Amino acid sequence: MNEIKHFPLSELCFCGQIGGFNAISGCTVFKGKDDDGHTIAIKQFNVLSNQYYKTYHARKPAFDTEIDLLRRCRHPNVIEMLGYCDVNLRDNEEKLLIVLEWAERGSVWFNVNAHDRLPWAHVLKILKGVGSALEHIHQHPNRAHRRLSPSNVVLMRDFTPKLIDFNQFERDETTYTREDQDQFFIAPEIVDRSGTTCPANVDRYSFALLTVFLLTHEGPDRQYKAGKNQGNGAFEDWLLQNKYVEEGKNCHSSTTTEEFQTVWHLLKRSVFAVDPNDRSAIGEVIDSLQALDR
Repeated sequence: MNEIKHFPLSELCFCGQIGGFNAISGCTVFKGKDDDGHTIAIKQFNVLSNQYYKTYHARKPAFDTEIDLLRRCRHPNVIEMLGYCDVNLRDNEEKLLIVLEWAERGSVWFNVNAHDRLPWAHVLKILKGVGSALEHIHQHPNRAHRRLSPSNVVLMRDFTPKLIDFNQFERDETTYTREDQDQFFIAPEIVDRSGTTCPANVDRYSFALLTVFLLTHEGPDRQYKAGKNQGNGAFEDWLLQNKYVEEGKNCHSSTTTEEFQTVWHLLKRSVFAVDPNDRSAIGEVIDSLQALDR
């Protein structure tokens, strides 16, 4: 296990912001360089004073929690924390930074939108890696990612997936809005606070939607933005239509409709299950996908 380094601020060079400010997490991610010239990602917990930014002391607990979680949750498909920078000076130079390995290809969301169709081998590699990371996390009964979505999985050069954004790892007190793309991929009992469930069940719902997104390039957020319905209703209607089988099968042309129906049955079970305990196990979904790869 590599040592977690405490970086002096002078050793970090900011090269440009990646994406926009996330009002939900209160963080901004930058591309950067360390003192040795290695490309890194720098996650900044913003500490200015307005409705979205909080003071140093208000953000420090979330910062410390994420460092602790990343330190404890080492896995080949979880983003690696290289170190952190914690600066609280009297001249208002306050910084809370987590230094992460650089994922060259960006998020799954970006890659799906940038390509007409990801090759089947890449789709399977991404889903197997994400599934492996989630099953590792779920070995602890109180742990779940809780915010799994295409924007919270990033890809290395060889398409190895890495889970990011662990600030809701052991609990979720976020209030989601329609402006938060991730909320469409999050289990309904989390978004509307309709009840408690086994943490692993939350990720099973999200993993099913991530699988649908990679297979078909269709997601609940797109149906909502198209104005077809409210919440996930339009997407659920789309899942119930027969065309989903052909659209998904296009990702793997050698698969018969009957073979793909088996996969889709497991995915729909995760989305439509009245009882979250009835959602398909992640390993079961992975096995059905691997059965197509023969």
